[in-house]
Amino acid sequence: MQYLLISKDYYPYHYGGMANYYRGYADGFGDDIRVLIPGNNSILPDGQIDHRVVPIYTRSNNPSSFFHRRTVYRKAARLIEEGAGPWVVLCGNFRPYADVCYWLKKKYNVAVYPFFHGNDLLRVLKRLANNPLKRWKYDKLFLACDGFIANSRYTMSLIPEEHKYKKKIIIAPPGVDAGYAHRSIKEPLFAGDYDIRLITVCRLDHRKGVHNVIESVKILKERGISCYYDVIGKGNVERYRSIASSSGVADRVAIHGYKNETDKIALLKVSDIFIMPSQISEKNNDVEGFGIVYLEASAFGKPVVAANTGGIPDAVIDGRNGLLVRDPDDPVEIADKIETLYRDKNMAIQLGRHGHERVNKKFLYPSLAEALKKEISKQN
Repeated sequence: MQYLLISKDYYPYHYGGMANYYRGYADGFGDDIRVLIPGNNSILPDGQIDHRVVPIYTRSNNPSSFFHRRTVYRKAARLIEEGAGPWVVLCGNFRPYADVCYWLKKKYNVAVYPFFHGNDLLRVLKRLANNPLKRWKYDKLFLACDGFIANSRYTMSLIPEEHKYKKKIIIAPPGVDAGYAHRSIKEPLFAGDYDIRLITVCRLDHRKGVHNVIESVKILKERGISCYYDVIGKGNVERYRSIASSSGVADRVAIHGYKNETDKIALLKVSDIFIMPSQISEKNNDVEGFGIVYLEASAFGKPVVAANTGGIPDAVIDGRNGLLVRDPDDPVEIADKIETLYRDKNMAIQLGRHGHERVNKKFLYPSLAEALKKEISKQN
């Protein structure tokens, strides 16, 4: 069985959780997969060749353009015609490439499985709610799929009821590569100059809750607990520095902006707690569908403080590898969870160890990819 992944997100051409996700699964699929990345070529940034990547040069780089999708379809069709098959088409971006997969299904009778990560599905559903005329189109696309691949139980729950029980739903969570996870835990917790050292790695977006963590640092300071907070990620750095300054904790909060992998790892190693109490943004249909950064933190043996929202409970099990806050918009509750780990250091250490073990047992991409291939093979 041959697999064809169509995705505009793929590391190292793109960065972010989805790009790492597709690269991780593609690596696990090995030579059984080809990857179409519209608008890119097969030369990696470091000069190496990824023979699985097929270059697609499109007249338009706008995925919503008919000409763009037609070019992607023609390239995919050529691969299918030249390959041995049978083929399974994995749709990395339901919108806009569901049309392409639908055309391939109709002409070549390939199996089609779209991936869903939470936000992408929420936005499709919003389009349906705002424009009922599109419902016919999307119903047709959903019906053409042989199954759905969701990154969490939460994302699975978003699939429309009229399709959920007609198709097989496979949960394929994010993971980490073996080199990232297979590391011994050497850095002791709570051994730095501050009582607690927190870290967040995320896009600097209001939904991630960094502003509430900054407020919790102020609360902990008032309780006599010295806390230092490192924040890594692209976004409006000055906005969060201003929040820290107005909260009176500018000397205890470092908004670093983007950091390369080496620098990020160095800061993760010296941290005591990874924290990211993400909220659900109903206005923007934005939610944490899973949260790969929680797994990365667990790989370093760090206890996690997160929120009981979206797909986070699949990544962070309350009392097992971290603590979940009920209200991610409550800095006092966030501060309480942090203080709980500080007061009970044995609990913090155990949460970190359990998280490390869990990542190595359940969230390595080679084993996740093999499980996904088996599930798809059962149906085809």
